[in-house]
Amino acid sequence: MREIELEEIKNIELAILKYIDHICRENKIEYFLTAGSLIGAIRHKGIIPWDDDIDIGLKRENYNKLIEILKNDENSQYFLMDYTTQTDYFYPYAKLVDKRTVLQEKVVRKISNYGIFVDIFAYDTLPDDACLRDKRYNKQKKKQRQIVYYATKEVFGKNKLKRLLEVIYKKYCEILGIGFILKKYNKICMQYNNADGQDMISNWPTVKKDEAIQKKEYFNQVIDWEFDGLKIKIPEKYDSFLTNMYGDYMTLPSEEERNGKHNMKAYWKE
Repeated sequence: MREIELEEIKNIELAILKYIDHICRENKIEYFLTAGSLIGAIRHKGIIPWDDDIDIGLKRENYNKLIEILKNDENSQYFLMDYTTQTDYFYPYAKLVDKRTVLQEKVVRKISNYGIFVDIFAYDTLPDDACLRDKRYNKQKKKQRQIVYYATKEVFGKNKLKRLLEVIYKKYCEILGIGFILKKYNKICMQYNNADGQDMISNWPTVKKDEAIQKKEYFNQVIDWEFDGLKIKIPEKYDSFLTNMYGDYMTLPSEEERNGKHNMKAYWKE
């Protein structure tokens, strides 16, 4: 199989994003670039030069609509990958994958039919009551930790005791089973979606609590924005969103920090 280099990976991801944008506009579904992809849109007008993926987000009701459409989509080039359609898939969020490609990530379990993708995240409502919100957040992070330990091949403790404890915890997560963990995880995430809370959080938070929790008003309006030659949706209040999440997001990181996140290799299918 011929290896796909980073710039070609980005072009494939942009094509997937363009397709998602088309589906969303056709079905009046509001989505938005999020996380590092949103930084890229504002700071670079496209993918961050040293990044290797694209992330979009949707409020849960829009997420469910998009996932249902993509599940039943008969497009020959892309397919939806999530834990309800594939038993060895271990993330609570979805990916739209290019069928023509094969993707290998070194640090996580193998996923069948894996290829170059765009990540699709849901944003869920949090309760306004501080105690309930903290309880809800802590439950989510506990289950997220179980997913991570189930998914990763290695342990990272700095001494023998920590590594042994990690091995034991990994075995515990395997015994629970990823299906059981994900069912509990998603129930926690969606617990307050019928409430009138003013804050939201991604179904895969990767930053500290105060940075991950965002005002719902940040996502109430989306606007078109240039992104590597495409017109893509971003939150109108992108500055508030990114400042809360990253602080001074316009300052470039150091040279040492400019690297891709996934430690992956991609290939064209033969």
